[in-house]
Amino acid sequence: MSKQMEKIVMMDSDEAAHIQTVTGWVDRHGRFWGDDEYQARWCGATHMKCKNKPDVHPVHSTRGYCEECHREASQAKFLAMERVVWSGEPLTIFDSDKYFFDAESLADYCVENSLLPSELQLVICEPNYPPEFDIEQHCEEIIPEGGDYFSLPQTVRDAADALNKAIKESEPVSWSGSERSAIVSDDILTDEQGGACSMSQVDKQALREAAQNATDGPWEDDGARNVLIVRDGVATSLLTTVVGYDTSGLEDIRNAIFIAAANPSAILALLDELEAKDRRNAELNSTLERWAVDRAQSASDLEAAEKRIAGLEDENEYISKRFKEADLIVGRNLIAMRAAIIEWRATGDANNGMAWIFNTLLGPGELPSENEKDAQAYFDREDEQLDKEMMELHKWFWERNKRIEAERAAGASKGE
Repeated sequence: MSKQMEKIVMMDSDEAAHIQTVTGWVDRHGRFWGDDEYQARWCGATHMKCKNKPDVHPVHSTRGYCEECHREASQAKFLAMERVVWSGEPLTIFDSDKYFFDAESLADYCVENSLLPSELQLVICEPNYPPEFDIEQHCEEIIPEGGDYFSLPQTVRDAADALNKAIKESEPVSWSGSERSAIVSDDILTDEQGGACSMSQVDKQALREAAQNATDGPWEDDGARNVLIVRDGVATSLLTTVVGYDTSGLEDIRNAIFIAAANPSAILALLDELEAKDRRNAELNSTLERWAVDRAQSASDLEAAEKRIAGLEDENEYISKRFKEADLIVGRNLIAMRAAIIEWRATGDANNGMAWIFNTLLGPGELPSENEKDAQAYFDREDEQLDKEMMELHKWFWERNKRIEAERAAGASKGE
């Protein structure tokens, strides 16, 4: 068979290469992207519209995200959280790295930022503990095939148990925000702190008294830059001439419009509305606090019921295991009786047969096969599975006792 010759294509031949026009997308930096228009536009642009609400939200950097979408999503997440009454746990401001570990630090923050606790999005923190050490998983590559936790030396198992006991009894390493928002009363602030934290530090009572003592009006602007006090439909008083900073006079007119709108009647109406909302908010907070307390009690009752159910299930399993243990013991006795029959048949010696039965009072039940001639071999063969199941039972009892001891120790450390 002749070997096929490789085709030869010369460097200067038309077959080696030819000119061809290629069409595709090129970004503003000159990079060619072929048919990938999106990638070309993404690399060439600096900003893009919000993909969720392009007509509402402002544009954002192509290498960033829509801050309005993030804010709305964060707000929705916070509002969906379970609300619970704060009972002294560490707190954090939602979606931030600001933490408070006592009421004093929270009060100081409120005073510094002129905010009330109820105006903050506070989240209850949960403790972070070191993870427990799984010695069996740690040693899985060296444990013999078919082995388990008990294949490890007792000293190693004891050391691992001591380490995990220390971990369970340790203090938290750190704290993280949970899925529960905190209901914190403004009463944690002193009267002085509360006054400093009122909205924009406005003295609402002083503002109300000033509005009540002022001329009722109505007040109107004259379309120029004057604010007039009107009585009986007639402008009888020139309140002020507003002078702004611009030379066109437009700022003066806008200032006059604002001053006329912020007349005593309007201020009193706003204060009345604000106080009504404050009362309503206080009622809602009181209701939420009551619901939170009721929910906490219900959760406590549910937890107690679940523990009781778990305890009953554990007791039921324990009793079932004990019944199985009894069945295995009876089964071993039956095997011994059958072995006694085999011994008697094979040797004719009843005393040797009785030696297999020991002191049992149970009857032999089903007779062994006539083909069985070796009592010891029969007993070993039949007893092997029973012995395996018995060992599994003993292991289960041992693990249960260790778990109960650990739970009691944990409860004692917590003062339960």
